[in-house]
Amino acid sequence: MLGFLAFIILLPIIVFVHEFGHFLFARINGVKVEAFSIGFGPVLCSWKDKYNTQWQLSLIPLGGYVKMFGQSDTPEKSEKKSELKKKLTEKQKSEHFEFKKRYQKASIVAAGPLFNIIFGFLVFFFIFYFKGLPENKIQIVEVKKGSAAAVAGFKQSDIIESINGINIDSHDILSNMIQNSKGKSLTFIVDRNGKSIKLYTKPKKDKEKYVLGIKSFPFIAKYKNISFLKSISYATQKTSNVIFTTLKGLYEIF
Repeated sequence: MLGFLAFIILLPIIVFVHEFGHFLFARINGVKVEAFSIGFGPVLCSWKDKYNTQWQLSLIPLGGYVKMFGQSDTPEKSEKKSELKKKLTEKQKSEHFEFKKRYQKASIVAAGPLFNIIFGFLVFFFIFYFKGLPENKIQIVEVKKGSAAAVAGFKQSDIIESINGINIDSHDILSNMIQNSKGKSLTFIVDRNGKSIKLYTKPKKDKEKYVLGIKSFPFIAKYKNISFLKSISYATQKTSNVIFTTLKGLYEIF
């Protein structure tokens, strides 16, 4: 439920940032913006600014759009463009999306995703600089009976600190260490009620994977204060990782 509420609250903000990028660059390049909408469907409320742009909030908050003068009736052939040119006044042509240069139209289209990237970077930066760098831990929430973990002495609520001397702060690292072991013995250091305990176990092969027989949950143990420059560096890394993961996901879909 918390994730659903976060989605409902954050999506309109992300949409606004994206569409504001289109809107701002349209204005910079002299294109008339007829409407700026957050959401689709029936309009809940609306108002017009001094440039005669209608700002509106619609019922279904699953997207939004910026309607620019001439964007929807881009001619398919040069003959149609010439015909359109005769019908418009000089002022209308100066505000028409189609009559802008290619680099201007490209900048308007690219501004949306660019603003999302900048927004993401700023969010990460403010979290890292004002809150700190999160230090993640992995906590065991379930140990299956008869599993390799149960035999080794793992218990519910144990916090996995390291495996073979390597710090464990994500599920990816934990999973990779288990798979790469190929069934060989691993040395775990776990935190149990504030005490460090060393445990030894050999992952068992289940079909094509090696497993310990645990369910775990990531959580933020604490935040570490970092400098302004390091905040920029970590924010850049995090933003780059999100972009790479998104592109990789799209590639794998295809």
